[in-house]
Parts: sequence; structure tokens; C-alpha cells
Amino acid sequence: MLINMEVWKVIKIFISSTFVDMDKERDVLRHVVETQLNQCFKPHHLRIRFVDLRKDVETDTKLSQDERERQILQVCMKEIEECAPFFIGLIGDRYGWVPPQSLVAEYEHNLSDIMVSGELPSEKSVTCFEFLKGVFHQNQHSRRAALIYVRESDGGQPTDSPLALFKQFLRNNVPAESLYTYTALDSPQLLMQWAQKVVHSLTDKIKQEYHISDVAPLLSLIHISEPTR
Repeated sequence: MLINMEVWKVIKIFISSTFVDMDKERDVLRHVVETQLNQCFKPHHLRIRFVDLRKDVETDTKLSQDERERQILQVCMKEIEECAPFFIGLIGDRYGWVPPQSLVAEYEHNLSDIMVSGELPSEKSVTCFEFLKGVFHQNQHSRRAALIYVRESDGGQPTDSPLALFKQFLRNNVPAESLYTYTALDSPQLLMQWAQKVVHSLTDKIKQEYHISDVAPLLSLIHISEPTR
């Protein structure tokens, strides 16, 4: 007897951001956007899964603190490679943890051939390294499959601050069709409006990558309440 075994492909999308200030966005990506995308691509046997490393990466407790931090960096970089070309970068009010040079020397060297314009902060945060790896270190094709969301701050930042320099660097180098700016999502309705835009953008990226012409209809998210944690 023949058994019809449906073959499903898992699409992994890496989420990069600083923690705490991007909790709302990361939650809605996991609990709302992921669900919508899976509904859209179910007829094509594609399963979408966001990779969110907010929870501590498991490390060997016998290692020194520096060795454990190096291990965490390695896990992040490996996950970005496995998710390529899909990557979502969120940057808002924080620049993120800047690791000691001894931990990032190899990554600095590996990223030295990136062809970009504009100035990067001299001290790079882990979030900065993740963006460079996920968007710029692959190839031009990867840049088209990445999405960057820059949340503008009400109070602004000094133009020479690492965060301001990094945001300007992104504006200079990320293709216009992959870069989105927005303001604080202060209400459930604004959050769902943002989520719906992300669903549409990711749908287009996945359709382009897998040469899909049609997907299941998208549901309106405007009246969905904010997800609980």
C-alpha cells in the first residue's frame, strides 16, 4: 500500500535586536506574524519558524565567563548562517552590549571584506555584528531577503553616538525595499498594524525566494488584541 507522505520544508528566520526594548516586537513576530505566515504558505508545504534567542543560550558552566560569552557569539552566528538568506533586524533605543575586543577579533577579520559605505561605530555591539553577518556578509541576494526595521526615538540621539552612527549606516547601505522606519508602538492597534506590514513584506520575500505566485489570503490583524506573554 502506498502512503502519501507530504514533504514539508522549514523556513527559519533569525530575529536580531537588543533585548528589553524590543520585547513587544519580538512577541508579535513569534505569536502573530509566524501564525499568519504559516497559514499563508501551508498549501505549499512550507513551515515558517522564527529563531528568537532571547532566552539564555545554554553554555558549559565549567567554562570561564569569556569562554561562555564567546560560545554565545558562536551560537548566534551559526544560527544566522542556518537561517540565511532570511533575517529580521530590529533596532530602536539601545545599541546593545559591546563585547571585549578579544572576543570579536575573528569576526572583525571575517567582516573586513564587506563592501559598504559610511562609518560604522568603532566599538561594535553584538547586535551590530549580527546585522553585519545577516545582511551584508552573505551576498547581494541575501540583502534582498533581509528586512530591517528602525524604530525612531522621540528624544533622538547625539549624531556621533554609536546608535545614531549605526542607524545612519543602515540607511546608507540597506536596499530601500528592505528598510522600514517606524515610531513607538504604543497601542495594541499600532502593534497589529506594524505586524500586518511585516506579514506582507515577509510574504513577498518568501514568494520571491521560492518562486511562488499565490498564497492563501491574509487575515486582517488590526482588531487582534496584543498577544499575552
